Order: sequence, then structure tokens, then C-alpha cells
Amino acid sequence: MALADFVFVSLTTVQIVALVPTLRDAESRIPRLTSATAAFVWFAYSLTYLTMGLVFAAVSGTVGALMWAYILLKKPTVDDIELPSTD
Repeated sequence: MALADFVFVSLTTVQIVALVPTLRDAESRIPRLTSATAAFVWFAYSLTYLTMGLVFAAVSGTVGALMWAYILLKKPTVDDIELPSTD
């Protein structure tokens, strides 16, 4: 199981690092549904890893879920953009 934990932590770390530019860019806009879905899936992964005894993978998955939850709650989204009127 140690090898599986290492693999999942490594892959999750790559995905977390890929989110950093989105978190740092004040102008980045992500649809709310995308953020909500990603946060939910990451939390589900974390629970799954925990039930399999992969504690480090569960912790890294929780970090990823919290990052997506932060994006959902704090970042401006595509939904916030005012569309030009067609009148």
C-alpha cells in the first residue's frame, strides 16, 4: 500500500501545483459548477483513500478539495460577468 500512497500523493501534488496559477491570478474566472464538482470529487477521493488506508493520499486529496472550495467561494466566476445587452 505504501507504493499506492506514494503514487496517489505524487499525482495529486501535480494537480495541486497546476491550480496555483489560478489561485494567484485575480482575473481568473472559473464556472461555479466546475469548482463545485471538482471540490466534491476531491472530497470523495479523500474519503475513498482514507477507507483504503492511504492516509497521505487522503490528506493531499483534502488539500486539493479545499483549494477548489476556495476557488468556488472566493474567486470571481464566469457567472459574475455581465453580458452586453442585445437591445
